[in-house]
Amino acid sequence: MIGGTSFRILRTIGKVIKTHNKNFCTASQDTICELLDKYQYVTICDRTLRYHLRNLKLAGLIKSIRRTHRNKDGTLCLKTSATCLTAWGYELMWRLTDNPWYKKMSDSLKKRYWPKLVKIFTPRQEIAKEELLEARRRSQIKIKDLLAVFGS
Repeated sequence: MIGGTSFRILRTIGKVIKTHNKNFCTASQDTICELLDKYQYVTICDRTLRYHLRNLKLAGLIKSIRRTHRNKDGTLCLKTSATCLTAWGYELMWRLTDNPWYKKMSDSLKKRYWPKLVKIFTPRQEIAKEELLEARRRSQIKIKDLLAVFGS
């Protein structure tokens, strides 16, 4: 389980992602600290934020993607890293806050990266009792026919 400050950091990153309607947060660490102070009433320094971000990464709730590219003159351009919530991070936030947006994001990531798991765990429609009994009867008849053919 994550503690109070880590939860608030995770929620702030989620809010930035939702506000900008993207799948990642490009806010710098200073900006995240300012947002935490303004909206979550948590005053922490950059070093404490890095400590919590590292723990969230180790827990598999967020991931960080470096953003670099080359300019036309060949020089390297460094941008702030993009911080993304993983499917498990969205799932945890949905369970803690009961916000349907987190559930939707979690499901979309699971469907994209683990489609076989989604098929396994999606609820199936209930089969009528009569249909189930009829299917069992037909399968028993088929088994009897096969046994008769092979002489058992």
